[in-house]
Amino acid sequence: MTPGMEIRAQTPNGKIGIRAGPGFKRTYFWDSDCEGSVTLWPRVERWHGSLGLYYPGPGNTWWFSCGGVTRAVVEEGLQNFDSVEAILIWVEQREWIQPVYNDQGIAVGWGKVLPRSQLNVEVWQLLINGNKPERLPGSRNDAIAIHSAVVSHHPHHPFLRPGPLHTQLEALGD
Repeated sequence: MTPGMEIRAQTPNGKIGIRAGPGFKRTYFWDSDCEGSVTLWPRVERWHGSLGLYYPGPGNTWWFSCGGVTRAVVEEGLQNFDSVEAILIWVEQREWIQPVYNDQGIAVGWGKVLPRSQLNVEVWQLLINGNKPERLPGSRNDAIAIHSAVVSHHPHHPFLRPGPLHTQLEALGD
């Protein structure tokens, strides 16, 4: 994700929003009124095929609970496959976060593990032999909205956003 980019998704687990801040900062929005930010860490070794970004959720991430969550375990990156069938198998194996994906290979999944007070979020760009797909069976183009920031030259407003992400999550189709 690039600074100012926002991804909103409607998954079987509900609605989730992710906003990229400067550098590796990400803000997550869930359960209609919950919000928390973390700074992701770049991976130095491949983990399940990806050299992406992650935050392993050491200790409590946030001081106050929202929706039973005080901790984030999140990751994003690229996943490269050799076929459409391999992508579909990978998606099926991630049933705990129930990801949705679009025809261009953006996949978003999330869930809560309440006994651990934990929010899990994954954002992936799925590739086939290094290329973005053009069409994927089972895609849910209507379930994922991606917006890039409009850059402002005003020194106090580095990004102009069309409105609060919670409001935009509510507008995403069920």
